[in-house]
Amino acid sequence: MRYIYLYIIMLMSTVVSAQYPTTDHFDAVGLNGWTQVSGSTANAGWHSPTDICTNIAGDYVDKDYYSWESPALDHSSCTDVDVTFSVSFSIRNNDAVYFCWVDGGWTCVEIASSGAWVINLPSTTTKYSLDLDAAGNGNTASKFTHFDYVTTACNIPLPVDFIDMYVTCVSIEWVTSTEINNDYFTLQHSYKADVWRDIHTQQGGGNLNTPSLYKYDGEVMSGYYRLIQTDYNGSSNLLSTKYISCLEVYGEPSVIYNMLGQEVKRYTLGYLILVYPDGTVQKNMFETREEWNKYLH
Repeated sequence: MRYIYLYIIMLMSTVVSAQYPTTDHFDAVGLNGWTQVSGSTANAGWHSPTDICTNIAGDYVDKDYYSWESPALDHSSCTDVDVTFSVSFSIRNNDAVYFCWVDGGWTCVEIASSGAWVINLPSTTTKYSLDLDAAGNGNTASKFTHFDYVTTACNIPLPVDFIDMYVTCVSIEWVTSTEINNDYFTLQHSYKADVWRDIHTQQGGGNLNTPSLYKYDGEVMSGYYRLIQTDYNGSSNLLSTKYISCLEVYGEPSVIYNMLGQEVKRYTLGYLILVYPDGTVQKNMFETREEWNKYLH
């Protein structure tokens, strides 16, 4: 038997990847190049139109080992791959379901329960397999194994090894440790994290092997800020999103203007310019009456 029992983490959230995914669905298009290499074929195979099945019309065979292998794989352009697969099964004690792969030799993980699972594999992986070892004891009636899909996501290193972005009401700074083909950064602002506008573009360092500090000295307003990096081929990556509140207590303004230059009353909502008796000018976005109260008191 070709397996080593390893620990595998059940998928609890969306898997995030830098490139494709490619998916073998095992639905209306059949096996997508997968081949059954062991186990009885009389009652196992592609179960139209949904999955690979070990009991298409009846029960799987006692003391048999079922295995379906993928076509040859080439992940050489990736640093590693995240493989997501879905399986549902009801099996006997001592039967076992496995996901296996080839990286020099075969390695398998035992699947503990039905559901969607994800496993990270090296880029040198050249084949997958989906297996059922019917080595248990007892009646196989009403027992089954269904493999629904296998998705592969290729992870590619980002052009920037990003450390963090630091947002204050005075300035915004961010730090990188290394950069590869980094063209530029775009700093964006939004009041509600829904509609974003560009407020600053910063030239990147190209190719750097040392830490770099970048700084935005323009006006910092309350709201959300996010930093996007773009490399020389036009690919962009979201690096960070931060929120800051820069409302200060100044008391009662002497006059308030909207963005059209029209004088308005306090508790007016929107982006406003507040002028105080000492000549101080403040610009802020007011979305609720409560924000006005915090600002005034």
